[in-house]
Amino acid sequence: MQKGSQKMEQGSYMLIKPGMTVQGTDGTIGTVAEVVAEENIDVFRGLVVIHGLLLHKKLFVPAERVLAVTDTVVSLDLSKAEGESLPPPAVSNNS
Repeated sequence: MQKGSQKMEQGSYMLIKPGMTVQGTDGTIGTVAEVVAEENIDVFRGLVVIHGLLLHKKLFVPAERVLAVTDTVVSLDLSKAEGESLPPPAVSNNS
């Protein structure tokens, strides 16, 4: 399967909560700040992730990059470097 074309294998976007760890293929990318979804039609768009310890940077992770969700971790199909180069969110409810 090509990168970016994989579907979420485990869990549901409805289980994702702010503060959860966002894990890349080779380490932690950040923490969930916001779940971007259209709940009235049950469509998951992606995540706003806070990256960085001192200088917080918000990144937008498209839904198709999420591989799995467990109790405390959201796993992505991105490396840390790829995650760090993601764009900022276009619109965030928690700006």
